[in-house]
Amino acid sequence: MKKTIITLILITFMISSVFSIGMNSKFASGNKYYDNGEYQKALEVYLKIAEEISNWKLFYNIGNSYFKSGDLVRAKINYLKAERLKPFDKSIEQNLRITDELLGDRAGLPEPDFITKTLMRFESFITINVLSVLLLGALIIFSFFTFKLIREGRSKGLIYGILISFIFLIFISVYHIHRVSNFHNNKHAVIIVPDSNLRSGPGRENTILFEISPGVKIRVIDVHRDWVQVTASNEIAGWIEKKNIERISIQ
Repeated sequence: MKKTIITLILITFMISSVFSIGMNSKFASGNKYYDNGEYQKALEVYLKIAEEISNWKLFYNIGNSYFKSGDLVRAKINYLKAERLKPFDKSIEQNLRITDELLGDRAGLPEPDFITKTLMRFESFITINVLSVLLLGALIIFSFFTFKLIREGRSKGLIYGILISFIFLIFISVYHIHRVSNFHNNKHAVIIVPDSNLRSGPGRENTILFEISPGVKIRVIDVHRDWVQVTASNEIAGWIEKKNIERISIQ
């Protein structure tokens, strides 16, 4: 049993290592294009990598490539993706600030409160990948104690071991599911179409409240068919066509 578990861990590690080496090689190729000023070629490489993995440095470089190519909206979208994976990073914050100034978006959504910021900092250290490793570790420990109990018979130490490892396994599993669900169901988006109309209701027959420029970060409140209710501040909310926005989603 122990040998089987160790073998599976080693195989998983070897596969992930080979995959990582391949991705690093492609990433280095994209960086070379970027350093040579070939931003479109760099983008092609980075976007291809993004189909397989999600990494804050990757999205940061994609944002830089779009910025250098003059596509500020796409640059901001990818900086925001990088920020989701690595909040409070100074380089990301600086590039977002510069991009917002060029886009003319100085209002933005309100800053998160202290508790939200603290939770974000915690989650930036305990990433989903770290949780996945903890989950695997909890499963191995629980399996070990269970196997020992079956093989050696009941004992107080083994029963406590099974109980504690089972509680830890359940806790990590539930928290992992919660984090993955929140990760893929992000409520933030960016306006991508010029002169997008914010209306009083879901439909073109409703009153136009005002126009929103591309690049403005919004939060999605509700969805109705091809329309989404969004807010760009604490005071302003309205409906906009779904095709006019792009969510800050990460695969």
